[in-house]
Amino acid sequence: MSPETEPGSWELMRMLRQIDAKVDKLVTREVFDAEARRVDERFASQGQDIVDERVAREKAVLEVEQDLMKAVETVESRLDSIVAAARWALGGVGAVLLAVLVFVLPHLGWR
Repeated sequence: MSPETEPGSWELMRMLRQIDAKVDKLVTREVFDAEARRVDERFASQGQDIVDERVAREKAVLEVEQDLMKAVETVESRLDSIVAAARWALGGVGAVLLAVLVFVLPHLGWR
């Protein structure tokens, strides 16, 4: 290079400052590793939170299903009681009608 095209001392100084500014932005391996650990721990924590939420939701759904099954069993039991009472009542009505047919109607002239 000719002396006219070579950078001057001020230009070299400016380039060195630019290089220093870029080097200052670099991080050490320890800082990088610490940040990587922090990010990994955060992701692991969030993953565990998701698992915990899923387990809690599944437990809540199971509890609701069990409550519904108990409610269905209660309704079925009550319906069975109502049906039994209705059969008993209809049996009583049937007995009264039979008595009327057998004993009363023949006296009224019905055969």
